[in-house]
Amino acid sequence: MASSRMIPFNDGQDLNRVISIAVQDLQMQGYDVNSIRMGATSAKITVRKDRDGVKNILGLGIETAANIIVGNGVMNVNFVDEWTNKIAALAVGWFLCLVPFITGIVGAVNQSKLDDLITTALTMGVSSDPYAANRNPYQQRNFMYQQDGFQQPQQTQYPQQPQVNQNNNQQNFYQ
Repeated sequence: MASSRMIPFNDGQDLNRVISIAVQDLQMQGYDVNSIRMGATSAKITVRKDRDGVKNILGLGIETAANIIVGNGVMNVNFVDEWTNKIAALAVGWFLCLVPFITGIVGAVNQSKLDDLITTALTMGVSSDPYAANRNPYQQRNFMYQQDGFQQPQQTQYPQQPQVNQNNNQQNFYQ
């Protein structure tokens, strides 16, 4: 099954840095990760685990390819999942024995969680970029409100802090 996610992305951010942070995070969790840069604004990440041997035959192997395209302040991530081994394990388990049926269900549950895991890793990479600290906090929310057609919230105006006179430590409100 294919799915798509959209992550706010500042134009000044470095896609290479975001991808490398996401790849390192996924590799630390035990996944085999391959990343390919396909131009200045696109990349592809392939994430897999247990895709060889008996675990793959039993439907426990998981694999997803994430195609990433950046434009107009948005990182669009399209996922293409591998479900063939789970369907085969379910069919064999249904007709022959129950063990591949159960492992096929476990593999399907793990496969369905992989998209969220990759999205979390990419979001962490985007938020750890130094350019994100200089961004207006309402800029990320503007995208959501424009997409859903809601009105953007007004920024709260806070009163100025009173200045403290250094000589006698009294507050001067009328300067």
